Amino acid sequence: KVFSFVQTLTGCEDQAKLFKDEMIDGEAFLLLTQADIVKIMSVKLGPALKIYNAILMFKNADDSLK
Repeated sequence: KVFSFVQTLTGCEDQAKLFKDEMIDGEAFLLLTQADIVKIMSVKLGPALKIYNAILMFKNADDSLK
């Protein structure tokens, strides 16, 4: 599902395959930092910011449900 979600982010279609190849599931996705995405996964800064912003939105939505 992470693969499908990242594919929907504008400009991040090519990076979605990285998440599939690295077998990153929803739980692991939420644990990623911006540095992880840029340095470890070698994603360019623009797409990395979009992906990380999506992670922050998920975290904030989860916090508001508590």
